[in-house]
Amino acid sequence: MKKFNGIVSLVLVLAIFAGSIMIINGLHNRIDELENTKTTGNLTVNDLLDAIMEVESGGDANAVGDWVTHTYNNCGIESPCLIDFRKDKVFRKNNILYCKHAQAIGAYQIHKIYVRDVNRIYRKIAKDCKSEVYPIYTYKDRWNKAHSRMMAKTYILYYGMDKGIEAMARIHNSGPDGWRNDPQWFVRNRGYTLEQAKKKIRNAKTYWLKVEKCLKNN
Repeated sequence: MKKFNGIVSLVLVLAIFAGSIMIINGLHNRIDELENTKTTGNLTVNDLLDAIMEVESGGDANAVGDWVTHTYNNCGIESPCLIDFRKDKVFRKNNILYCKHAQAIGAYQIHKIYVRDVNRIYRKIAKDCKSEVYPIYTYKDRWNKAHSRMMAKTYILYYGMDKGIEAMARIHNSGPDGWRNDPQWFVRNRGYTLEQAKKKIRNAKTYWLKVEKCLKNN
C-alpha cells in the first residue's frame, strides 16, 4: 500500500511538473507571438537581438561591464561580490578593503533591475493568462546566453509593443522610456534636469546607431 501511495505521489508530482512546463512554454509562446508582429521591412526581432548582442558583448556570455567600486563592508547579502564572484575583484587601498564589481553581465549586458522587471512582466502575463505558474529568472541567469536572450526579447517586446526596431533597441539600452526624444518629457515626468534628459536621449541615439550599423552589415 505504501508503495502504491508512493507511485501515486510520484505521478502527481510529474503531472504538476509537466503542467508547469506547458504553462511556461505557453507564456514563451505569447512572447513569440508578439515577436512575429514586430518587423521593419525584412528585419525581425531576432535580427535585432543578434545586433544588440554584437554591440553589447560580441556574443560573449562571460562579458562584464559598467563597473562600480565601493567599500567591501557595504556589499550587502545580494551583492555581486557574493553572487557573480567569477569576475569581481577585492582590493585594499589606504588600509580600506574595497569591492569592485560589474553591474552589466553576460551577452546582453543585463543589470539586476532588468532581471527583476522581466520577472514582473512574466507575472503580469501569467495573471492575464489566469496562470499561477511562470518562469523566474535569477541574477545568475545573466551568464547564460539563451536565458539572457529570452529576457532581452521579453523586455523589448513588452515595452516596444507598438514601436519599431529603433525604439526596441533604445529600450534595451536606456530602459522603458529610452525611445522618447523629448527632453522636456523626462524633466516633467522623471525628475531629470534638462541636461540629464538631453544626455539620456543622446546616449540612446548613439546606441541605436551602433545597433543599426550591425543590422546593415549582416
